[in-house]
Amino acid sequence: MVYIIFDPGHGGHDAGGSSDELEEKDVALKLSKLVNKALGPYEGVQVSLTRWDDRYLSLEQRCEFANKRNADLFISMHCNSFDDPDAHGYESYVVYGARDNNTNAARRQDVIHKHVMSLLNDHGIQDRGKKEAGYYVLRYTEMSAILFENLFITNSKENGLLKDDDFLWDLAKAYARGIADAYGLKK
Repeated sequence: MVYIIFDPGHGGHDAGGSSDELEEKDVALKLSKLVNKALGPYEGVQVSLTRWDDRYLSLEQRCEFANKRNADLFISMHCNSFDDPDAHGYESYVVYGARDNNTNAARRQDVIHKHVMSLLNDHGIQDRGKKEAGYYVLRYTEMSAILFENLFITNSKENGLLKDDDFLWDLAKAYARGIADAYGLKK
């Protein structure tokens, strides 16, 4: 059994990035719920979300939630934002040193990132790469952890995609395929 925790970024009073009536906290929650649904047909996977509604959780609470459950993988879902509306693309992060040391997190990042980019390439979305960072949720979770920046909410084209339910469902299925591939899950 593979146990995955999805952490929809932000929530409650913390909207995250926002643009054109779309808030990151809402996209992150919707996408996390959709990935949970897309993983439904796969055998040997259990999923929990750190939040199922619009509530605020501290970074410490998010890590504590995952660590208490002895999860195998922690996925933090986000959207990027930037002052320049031309900024665009998709990127993923593991903790500093993970890629150099070829950790489980880095290997899973490679597989999931590849599956998501296979969908995003069809929409002309730039691959900004697989990166490392010192984000709190990457440092203080005791399992493999990956943070995904799902497009730029501040880019008009990508904002439009993030508002499109069909696109979000396709994105969720790409994540599910990537997770299934990373763990050898079968339908």
